[in-house]
Amino acid sequence: TIDFDVCAILPAAGKGERMGVDTPKQYIPVHQKPIICYTVEAFLRLPFIKKVVVVASTGSLNLMLEKLCQNCVLQGDKLMVTEASGTRHESIKSGLRVLQTCCETLPEIVIVHDGVRPFFPEDIVYNLVMAAKEHGASGIICPLVSTVISIDDDSFLDVALDRSKYKASEMPQAFQYELLSKAYDVISASDLETGTECLKLILDYTGVRAKLLPATSHLWKVTHRKDVYAAAAVVKENQSVALINSHTSPEFVPFLKSALSQTFKSVHLAGKFTETLNKFHNLVIIHDHNNPYNLIENMNIFCSEKKLTHLCSIVHIFMNNFDSTINFLEFQKQARDTAKSLKSANIIVYIIIKEQGEQSATFEETAELARSLLFDCNPSISGTVFLS
Repeated sequence: TIDFDVCAILPAAGKGERMGVDTPKQYIPVHQKPIICYTVEAFLRLPFIKKVVVVASTGSLNLMLEKLCQNCVLQGDKLMVTEASGTRHESIKSGLRVLQTCCETLPEIVIVHDGVRPFFPEDIVYNLVMAAKEHGASGIICPLVSTVISIDDDSFLDVALDRSKYKASEMPQAFQYELLSKAYDVISASDLETGTECLKLILDYTGVRAKLLPATSHLWKVTHRKDVYAAAAVVKENQSVALINSHTSPEFVPFLKSALSQTFKSVHLAGKFTETLNKFHNLVIIHDHNNPYNLIENMNIFCSEKKLTHLCSIVHIFMNNFDSTINFLEFQKQARDTAKSLKSANIIVYIIIKEQGEQSATFEETAELARSLLFDCNPSISGTVFLS
């Protein structure tokens, strides 16, 4: 049990030059939410974290505050935001100054974690904190994926390191507050400007060797464009789906549940919509013999509700065909218009109409379409009516 104060500092002042886009990577949206918000929320959920300090770049303080306030579920005064110019070490030092100023009692342990590393197991953080309390500092290591080499001035191979003897240093890392503060009090101007590894900083300026814990590959950092797509997939794979079906087409439900289970963390079956289902990021609602225009009316009711704190994707599936007396183009237009209003409430909606056909094949196709729509979560096609 952690019965002492623990705080976290999240440097998020990078420019993301390797990403190759104008937007700094911490602000790049993943399913309509900036990457930094996933990281912040992950730390806010940890019950033993007293304060979380986000360090934005100089001139970006208001932007960071805006993104966090709009997209995070905030808890009292647990979150603080400051700014720092330049380097990683300067950002962490700035975060320490905030803790010194704002905490009634200084924390015993400080966690340092990158703002663009949104995924990490909670037990890893707990183990790091306990290791830092015992040893002074702790860090995460992973096996090297590729061999590290050095080259000479003419770009010829000089040395190839033995991968079995070396590891990749990952985040988060944890430190006794007194040690980290002492190191930054005496850090040289050169190290402050060019250094990046806090574990080495502690070793060089306090003589403390960090305890290193093995971890999995889930601690990767969003660095390149491909990492953004991978992050979007990880977000969805960690979400659950609520499947609402009031005794409608029971033969279809197994196909749908199987398709959803291949991608999402879990599938929750419900007979009707209740307030408890608001916590789900993904909903599938099966309709049978319902007037589709009733759905439009219900969607309009959603528009008047307050904005959800998370993005919610909803797939409505109409079984037993579409009413032939209804003007399809008119219905499509009304659905799209209503969906535009729902976007402001953080709701994305799709409509699937199952046509007649060979039952098993049609069920599989419809189920896969529903899964794909929820997984892709594309707001640009919200309100679209699909025939399956």
